[in-house]
Amino acid sequence: MTGIDYLFPCLSPESADPQSIPTRLLREELERELHQRRASYPGRVDKGRMHAHDAEQGINLMRGLVEHYRRVEAMDAWYEGRDTPQGEALWQAHLKQDAIAGQALQPFRWSEVVCALQREIILRRRYYPQWIAGGTLEPIRARHQIERIEAVHFHWWVGMANFMPDHLHHKQDAMRKPGPEREEFQRCCREHRARFDYAAGRGAYVTAPEEQKELAL
Repeated sequence: MTGIDYLFPCLSPESADPQSIPTRLLREELERELHQRRASYPGRVDKGRMHAHDAEQGINLMRGLVEHYRRVEAMDAWYEGRDTPQGEALWQAHLKQDAIAGQALQPFRWSEVVCALQREIILRRRYYPQWIAGGTLEPIRARHQIERIEAVHFHWWVGMANFMPDHLHHKQDAMRKPGPEREEFQRCCREHRARFDYAAGRGAYVTAPEEQKELAL
């Protein structure tokens, strides 16, 4: 898989509503995946099964996702406690985490994050049934791990978290003021939203495959 699948099946039939899964559980699943990559990727590189650059990128992207959801948690904590004596401290904590997350994700285009999540979901859907059959993975654990990474993908692909078309990735500063770059960004947002039937939920698509190609970023 070398690019975004514009008709990617977002959720497994048995997966929970992605909007119902707490942010903490998504962050914990990403931390688990990050730990696993840090433990396994060096050995795969040593055995020639993975390029060192790909391993480093895979680890760093997953770390960026972890920091992103820590940012979401920090923002939620401030929102809940903004009118309390801890409000200012919570706001400062959010600002600090916002900077950390921004720096961690800055090297990666939005499309790279979506592609990486789609690849990870494909691998889990392919291998988890084999591991369950072999007795190395409990069915309930497999279900939770799949639906949580699906929820992360849902937030980025359908929910447009950190959305930014590739051709605008290096023009983000220009979009802070009215102008052609901001208008182009808004146009791309409208076109991306047009892919989905948001009323149906669960990442349902509303356009035909040939129309999806025309909307490709």
